[in-house]
Amino acid sequence: MRLAARLVCEAIDFGIISKEEKELYICTLCTMGFGAVTWATLLVLGSLFQCFWGCVIFLILYLPLRIFAGGLHCNSRRNCYTLSVVIFAVMIITYYIVGSASSIWRDIPLYIAVAVIIIMAPVEDRNKPLEYAEARHHRRTAMIILLVEITVLLGIQILFQNRLSKEIIFFSTIPYKLLALQLILGAVKNKYLIPAQPN
Repeated sequence: MRLAARLVCEAIDFGIISKEEKELYICTLCTMGFGAVTWATLLVLGSLFQCFWGCVIFLILYLPLRIFAGGLHCNSRRNCYTLSVVIFAVMIITYYIVGSASSIWRDIPLYIAVAVIIIMAPVEDRNKPLEYAEARHHRRTAMIILLVEITVLLGIQILFQNRLSKEIIFFSTIPYKLLALQLILGAVKNKYLIPAQPN
């Protein structure tokens, strides 16, 4: 937070941005910095457990879809980071203990997850609801991203057939399963756990 504020103040001094936009830029820099630390943590864990490229594939597929599909969000950055690290750890441990399906075609949970995303996305935060036009834009964009990613995955599966490693199969399918779970939990949280804010 202090570093972001310092950088923004320097930008104001040099005339790059206006004083009226100070809070916006500080918030934006903090969000970007938090995201960078969070995802760098996953890459570090992936490197330590020898599944770095699997984690890279996970991020490439997960991040764009997560932005527009929404889902469960924590109330603070600290809680979000802690939960993210737990998810990363569970994901990597699951990969080593359980492994993955031998083929994307046989991964039934993947089909279920994709269906959940198609039906539910986007799931907004109840206290920060999307306008109707925003919700339509988020849904349309999420569906386009999902269609492109799934088409690419199936194309790669057809092209390489049984030559794909289990690491690639696991980390290319887990983003959709995780996102589907986040959509369900986000919807439950919005409906039952958080009272709506008064207008």
